[in-house]
Amino acid sequence: MRPPMDPQLWEEIARGDEAEEIDAIVRLDDSITPPDNIRVVARFGPIATCRLLRRDIIEVRAHPAVLSLKASRRLVGDEVPSTRRPVDAVGTRRRPRVRETGAGVIVGVIDYGCDFVHAAFRNRDGTTRLRWLWHQGAPTTDASPEPYRKGRLISREEINAALQDDDPYAALGYYPTRRRARRGSHGTHVLDIAAGNGRGRGPTGMAPAADIIFVHVATGRTSGLSNFGDSVGVMEAVDFIANRAGDQPCVINISMGRHGGPHDGTTLIERGFDAILAARRGFSIVQSAGNYHSAQIHCQGRFASPGDRARMAFRVQPDNDSTKEVEVWYPAADVLDVRLTAPDGRSSFDVPPDERVDIVIGRDTVGRAYHRLGDPGNGDTHVDIFIYDSAPDGRWRLELTARSVRDGNWHAWIERDGDRADQTRFVAGPVSKATTGGTIAHGRGPIQVAAHDGADRLSRRYTSFSSAGPSRDGRATPFVAAPGKDIIAARSALRGVRSNGREVMIQSGTSMASPHVAGLVALMLEAFPRAGQRQLRGFLARTARPIRGTVPSDGTRSAHGAIAAVPAIRQARRAGRASTRSSDAEAWPVSALDTGTDTEAVVASAEWPLIENWILVGAVPTDGAGALPTNRSVPQSALLPAIPEQAARFLAQGLINRRNVLRRIVGAPAPMPARPAAANPSLDPLARLILPALPPTHNEWQEVGRFIEAQLNIQRAGTGTGMIGTNDTINRRNLAHHIACQRLVGFPGSVASPASPYCTYPQVSRVDSAIALLMQALTRLGPILDWARIPADDRYYYVMDRLIRVHGFSRNAAAGLVGNMIHESGVLPERIEGSAAATPRYAPRRQRSGNPGARRRHSATSVRTRPIGGPHYGGIGLVQWTSGRRAYLFGLQPAGVAIGDFVIYFMDAQIDGVAAELQRSYRRVNRFLRRAGVTRDAAADEVVYRYEIPGRVLRRNPNPPPRMLLRPRNDPQVQRVFRARRAGAATADAAYGRVLARLRPTRATAPATP
Repeated sequence: MRPPMDPQLWEEIARGDEAEEIDAIVRLDDSITPPDNIRVVARFGPIATCRLLRRDIIEVRAHPAVLSLKASRRLVGDEVPSTRRPVDAVGTRRRPRVRETGAGVIVGVIDYGCDFVHAAFRNRDGTTRLRWLWHQGAPTTDASPEPYRKGRLISREEINAALQDDDPYAALGYYPTRRRARRGSHGTHVLDIAAGNGRGRGPTGMAPAADIIFVHVATGRTSGLSNFGDSVGVMEAVDFIANRAGDQPCVINISMGRHGGPHDGTTLIERGFDAILAARRGFSIVQSAGNYHSAQIHCQGRFASPGDRARMAFRVQPDNDSTKEVEVWYPAADVLDVRLTAPDGRSSFDVPPDERVDIVIGRDTVGRAYHRLGDPGNGDTHVDIFIYDSAPDGRWRLELTARSVRDGNWHAWIERDGDRADQTRFVAGPVSKATTGGTIAHGRGPIQVAAHDGADRLSRRYTSFSSAGPSRDGRATPFVAAPGKDIIAARSALRGVRSNGREVMIQSGTSMASPHVAGLVALMLEAFPRAGQRQLRGFLARTARPIRGTVPSDGTRSAHGAIAAVPAIRQARRAGRASTRSSDAEAWPVSALDTGTDTEAVVASAEWPLIENWILVGAVPTDGAGALPTNRSVPQSALLPAIPEQAARFLAQGLINRRNVLRRIVGAPAPMPARPAAANPSLDPLARLILPALPPTHNEWQEVGRFIEAQLNIQRAGTGTGMIGTNDTINRRNLAHHIACQRLVGFPGSVASPASPYCTYPQVSRVDSAIALLMQALTRLGPILDWARIPADDRYYYVMDRLIRVHGFSRNAAAGLVGNMIHESGVLPERIEGSAAATPRYAPRRQRSGNPGARRRHSATSVRTRPIGGPHYGGIGLVQWTSGRRAYLFGLQPAGVAIGDFVIYFMDAQIDGVAAELQRSYRRVNRFLRRAGVTRDAAADEVVYRYEIPGRVLRRNPNPPPRMLLRPRNDPQVQRVFRARRAGAATADAAYGRVLARLRPTRATAPATP
């Protein structure tokens, strides 16, 4: 049986001469000697770049030391054309008003085209600020840098000598701009934003006194010709800059990417970045998030049951002569059938699981499709379809059919394959703007940067092109946002055109936002040279400013918002001063820890706080240390894998190492397991005890929603006592045991079974430490309750309290909002129009006023997909979101969790969604409600008249075009609506007062339950 190999490698085998050396990325098992027929070049922990012969690919992949082997993937820069002229922006300030200039810090830029002659990169005496310029695309000679053995390394001295010549470019033999190029190079523009000195016509860069190392990347021997680079070249560029920087603080900017990949941070290049960032201090990587938000390159969906289908279509443009690639990723627990249909409508190709299929039309092989099980990076299933340039253009169709469903989520991406006009795009199907980040922009260590428009704080908005998260595994990405629209910076000289060395141009894109943050990081490193990446991320996150006007259905535009440069630098200064006065203290005393054998399957009570700390930080020490600081990186630590079973083995190894250090056992701590997905007899007994403590993954949050729905259905059908009732603690206990049971059933050597303690329901016994941690993680989305059984007074109080305490509304404004919710939904988050308060999802099958059909108990998914056929039976949730607004509801991502259809069971998510919707789309209402002295009645009137807008306040326009208009406020019918909603507001306000009096002095924030 052939190994589960990267489809790109199969394509690579067929591409050229078997004796040709190619570039690849490998993940190695350090306990086994690597195969002799690869040359390891740059190491990033277990990840490495390598060289091997094309004929050795299959043999190398099958070697036991090779855990994963990936072909080098082409990467490209991505800027957005601007309509503004450079003169329009001259004088625009970029640098914050701080004393730091980047002095003593290295700014590394991995890009293409460095105009070393430009005044922005020269000292006052005319000499260069560049320390090194490595041109990877230059011919390889004996002088090429080791161990990479490619390209040409140009020193500062060589550049200074060339600058004395009348034609410095010819003297150095390096041109920053391609022949016949009409625009300047990407890299020169990026470098000026990060580190330009302001001596050109544009504004001064963020770190004008920093030293510069520039790597001009170029595609290697794996991906054909390109004007940019590939993943191997980028990794080796990072290694080169890190080695040349030595102990000097350094930040690297990478403004490049592509569309495809798993989008979960498990590509080998992302894991390599994570490894080097965890191992070094005073070192940072900043990346652009991508410009693909509106590019129509992503579809996503979720199958609820076997037999469900998803249909998509993508159009291949006639002038696109490159290979087109479409990828589908879905969890290993599911099984999907895949069918591809050519534009002629007759040629269809089924791609069964674990098979490779040639796409043959007539007598020509015009493509190839792979359906690979068990990707070694994440264990998921990967469908990869290649359509060659000989294939017919036009509309291709892709159909997915669920054969077996446990999770149901799937994503599809079209890889970047042409310029903007010729790019292949989805033209039908569930096209999504969410999860559109770049291929390499989902790692846990780097700082990924989105783009905003650069406006002042109150009117600032994300750009329309800036890619969105979350990652496929549910993390909030990108990390922060910075100016990326109409950015003026240096333009490289064009060949054959006279240059004065001070030219500028305007470009837009996250490629421009990323160097803005990289320059800011350089300033923070000047203030705190030994800062780790986790600390730098913390400075940015804590000081970032929210950006208004986001649409949840468009995905996570950034996790934290717009950078605030001056506050971030101030935090770095304070931390830098504090670091010189203190050192890390030991967190846990020796006497408090277990003294049993290393592999004893016991976790002492005093060790659980240590495990909780490591889970909170997201890393485990590799040197046997104790608690990790939550505000800075520790070099001797490893990031926890995203998969709970693998993370549990890391935590078990960390705990064993900690015990050995405390017992003063001689010898180096054992490394983290190289194959964390594989059974490990020495770690699994301890890992089994830790496994239930890990927080829910994205897929497990979906399981939480399914569990809630199933238990509510049991309760309301009268077939049993559901395990979701009116006590949040008991509900979370049952949920935690359910998740723990599912995890342990498949874990090696587990005793979990329907008869085991974790799999017995309902849970009434005292919880153990692991379940307590999981229960705490389950509070992330707020209380989990059967809200239909919570007394009305407590529901009204809870919503008003959150609107007042969390969102800053006055009591009168909150009463006005909740009074309207009383009329709309009875303040029940899962209620749908046409249902009763006691059975909020029991309603007619269709949303049609004429023939609604028989009543049924709807699932969360059928609530979302219920057909619309008129004004009746349309509303969903607290404020009865209808029509187009329903997409907003189901696109909500509370606390960064893409909960999808199951949002109807989470009260906090909907309350926060109402507040965000008012701020984004109903600003007039929002401003009115936040006025000082707004009355309860006025608030109720404004909410119903301009936010809820029921049919009774509307009238049909008697003149063309036919549309509905608001009736005047003094219309008798409107006045009747006002009186009813005011009464509701009075009811809500009275309930708030009653419950508040009952809860004083503790004033609990959870609903009071019997």
